[in-house]
Amino acid sequence: MIPGYDKVFGVDTNKELTTTEKQIGDILVPERDLFSTTNFGSEVNKLLKDVGRDKIVEDGNELAIAFLQAQDEWQVYDDAFEEKRLLMRQQFPDLEANLFFWGKIQSFKNPNSADLVIDMLEKYDVEPGGIRAFYDDPSKYDEIFTQEHEIKVNWHEQFTEYENYGNPVSPLYISDPDERKIKRQELKDANPKWVDDIRSINAISNDGAEFAEKWVDRGKTVD
Repeated sequence: MIPGYDKVFGVDTNKELTTTEKQIGDILVPERDLFSTTNFGSEVNKLLKDVGRDKIVEDGNELAIAFLQAQDEWQVYDDAFEEKRLLMRQQFPDLEANLFFWGKIQSFKNPNSADLVIDMLEKYDVEPGGIRAFYDDPSKYDEIFTQEHEIKVNWHEQFTEYENYGNPVSPLYISDPDERKIKRQELKDANPKWVDDIRSINAISNDGAEFAEKWVDRGKTVD
């Protein structure tokens, strides 16, 4: 490009970003590292400084626009402290999905977020390996299609309530350890099927799916 051309006539950011988008999931040379969705976001921010947000939106690259919108949502998250961030991730799967997709976090606190990430991969035609967390640990992607993930989705409310009894910024927080223990046991007693599914998760992790039913029965005997 002729120096100064873009300032006079404007650059087609959609064309430039489409080329960049196709690199997601590639290994950079000579860096020998992944070009991820995080790298794509960095390229969008470079263009943002050069041509402004309106130009990028006007040119219409869908993935770039999605990144800019997600970046707006992160502001409140970035300004929050750790315990508050945990609550936000538990309560707002859209937010957590965006954080994961763009490489700002490496795990899920809300299993529904994982399903949204899969939807985003399909919508924007991005390979799973283009997300840093999936590239570094492919099992994180595989886990989304397991029985364990299904259980976590089905009982997300109970898992979250149990955890937040110990989170100081949660409205559910119980400061006294003994009272917290009692409350958690009451939650288990009120949700026996949830407890059975927790044992199924342990069974799958320890012995394989074929032993899950036996493990549930064993747990009931121990209780």
